[in-house]
Amino acid sequence: MTDRRTGFLTTEFDEGGGWAGFGVVGLTVAVTANIVSKHRAAQRRAGKVAIGQVRHEWLSGITLRKVKGLIGGATYLDLKVATSMGVRTIELSSPGFADERFAHWLAGVVAWHRTSLPGPRSPEEEETLRRYQHGGHDAPPPDRPDDLEWAFPGDIDALVAGVAPALAEPSNSAVPAGWYANPAHQPGSPRLRYWDGAAWTDRFDG
Repeated sequence: MTDRRTGFLTTEFDEGGGWAGFGVVGLTVAVTANIVSKHRAAQRRAGKVAIGQVRHEWLSGITLRKVKGLIGGATYLDLKVATSMGVRTIELSSPGFADERFAHWLAGVVAWHRTSLPGPRSPEEEETLRRYQHGGHDAPPPDRPDDLEWAFPGDIDALVAGVAPALAEPSNSAVPAGWYANPAHQPGSPRLRYWDGAAWTDRFDG
């Protein structure tokens, strides 16, 4: 995890299972189905690794989801990501990783990063981002009171388009001169840097 992206690498990307049943017969069938499903999933992922990254500009929301099972339970961190195929959810889960402390931290980092991006924001959007930065979150859904949710404000397409010039190579003269997000921005450093159309200058702001 950095101030700009979330990366992941896992061999447990296809676990199988998920069957449930009621009564003696139902539970017996569910247990058998889970054993078969998990075995097949292990065969599908054998020798494979899932690797990916999510830039924080792409995130439209985070959900910390707690699921109770027949025996124990599990906690999942869902990242809602804008893609060319629409919003998709990346589900992350690992003991000692997907918990409330980490979810609050990640939401705060994303909110801080979102405030550093160029472009106008309404007072309501600014207030939401400040609340997330200081440990706040949205009200949970009535049917899932134990979940924690963060819905990040802003038009994802506009955010990505706005940050693109800041990531351009200095030789790219197609990027017009103007103030853009400082590509070397860190907490406490200027948020904006002036691009003269050919290279970054020593002019900073914010």
